[in-house]
Amino acid sequence: MPDPNPSAKNYLGKGRHVVMDNYYNSLNMSKILLNKKTHTTGTLRKNRKGNPKAVTSAKLKKGEHVWRRNGRVYASINGRTIGMVCA
Repeated sequence: MPDPNPSAKNYLGKGRHVVMDNYYNSLNMSKILLNKKTHTTGTLRKNRKGNPKAVTSAKLKKGEHVWRRNGRVYASINGRTIGMVCA
Protein backbone atom coordinates (compact mmCIF):
# COMPACT_ATOMS: atom_id res chain seq x y z
CA MET A 1 0.00 0.00 0.00
CA PRO A 2 1.41 3.45 -0.93
CA ASP A 3 2.40 5.89 1.79
CA PRO A 4 -0.56 8.31 2.28
CA ASN A 5 1.83 11.16 3.19
CA PRO A 6 4.81 10.85 0.84
CA SER A 7 7.58 13.34 1.43
CA ALA A 8 8.80 15.79 -1.19
CA LYS A 9 11.97 13.76 -1.72
CA ASN A 10 9.84 11.13 -3.45
CA TYR A 11 8.95 13.69 -6.11
CA LEU A 12 12.20 15.61 -6.59
CA GLY A 13 14.67 14.61 -9.27
CA LYS A 14 12.11 12.83 -11.42
CA GLY A 15 11.43 15.54 -14.01
CA ARG A 16 8.15 16.67 -12.48
CA HIS A 17 6.63 20.11 -13.02
CA VAL A 18 5.25 22.09 -10.05
CA VAL A 19 2.72 24.92 -10.48
CA MET A 20 2.72 27.44 -7.61
CA ASP A 21 0.90 30.61 -6.70
CA ASN A 22 2.69 33.77 -5.58
CA TYR A 23 2.57 32.83 -1.89
CA TYR A 24 5.16 30.08 -2.40
CA ASN A 25 6.93 31.02 -5.62
CA SER A 26 10.18 32.94 -5.95
CA LEU A 27 13.15 32.99 -8.30
CA ASN A 28 15.29 31.40 -5.60
CA MET A 29 12.76 28.59 -5.04
CA SER A 30 12.64 27.95 -8.79
CA LYS A 31 16.45 27.76 -8.95
CA ILE A 32 16.59 25.32 -6.04
CA LEU A 33 13.93 23.06 -7.53
CA LEU A 34 15.48 23.23 -10.99
CA ASN A 35 18.77 22.02 -9.51
CA LYS A 36 16.78 19.03 -8.23
CA LYS A 37 15.42 18.38 -11.76
CA THR A 38 11.98 19.75 -10.87
CA HIS A 39 10.52 22.46 -13.10
CA THR A 40 8.26 25.27 -11.88
CA THR A 41 5.72 27.71 -13.24
CA GLY A 42 3.72 30.25 -11.31
CA THR A 43 2.77 33.77 -10.45
CA LEU A 44 5.28 35.98 -8.67
CA ARG A 45 4.80 38.71 -6.08
CA LYS A 46 6.20 41.99 -7.31
CA ASN A 47 7.90 42.76 -3.97
CA ARG A 48 9.49 39.29 -3.52
CA LYS A 49 13.17 39.44 -2.53
CA GLY A 50 15.49 38.56 -5.42
CA ASN A 51 13.22 39.68 -8.26
CA PRO A 52 15.04 41.44 -11.13
CA LYS A 53 14.64 45.21 -10.85
CA ALA A 54 14.14 45.51 -14.62
CA VAL A 55 11.02 43.39 -14.27
CA THR A 56 9.55 44.77 -11.05
CA SER A 57 10.14 48.45 -11.76
CA ALA A 58 8.90 48.40 -15.38
CA LYS A 59 6.03 50.79 -16.12
CA LEU A 60 4.10 48.96 -18.79
CA LYS A 61 0.94 49.67 -20.70
CA LYS A 62 -1.69 47.05 -21.41
CA GLY A 63 -0.30 44.57 -23.93
CA GLU A 64 3.36 45.31 -23.17
CA HIS A 65 5.64 42.67 -21.67
CA VAL A 66 9.15 42.51 -20.20
CA TRP A 67 11.17 39.50 -19.10
CA ARG A 68 14.61 38.64 -17.79
CA ARG A 69 16.52 35.39 -17.64
CA ASN A 70 19.01 34.08 -15.09
CA GLY A 71 20.39 30.83 -16.41
CA ARG A 72 17.37 28.63 -17.04
CA VAL A 73 15.00 30.67 -14.81
CA TYR A 74 12.77 33.29 -16.46
CA ALA A 75 10.89 36.13 -14.77
CA SER A 76 8.36 38.23 -16.62
CA ILE A 77 5.63 40.80 -16.09
CA ASN A 78 2.94 42.01 -18.41
CA GLY A 79 1.02 45.30 -18.60
CA ARG A 80 -1.45 44.09 -15.99
CA THR A 81 1.39 43.67 -13.42
CA ILE A 82 1.08 39.90 -13.26
CA GLY A 83 4.51 38.45 -12.62
CA MET A 84 5.48 34.95 -13.69
CA VAL A 85 8.47 32.74 -13.10
CA CYS A 86 9.34 29.59 -15.06
CA ALA A 87 12.23 27.20 -14.67
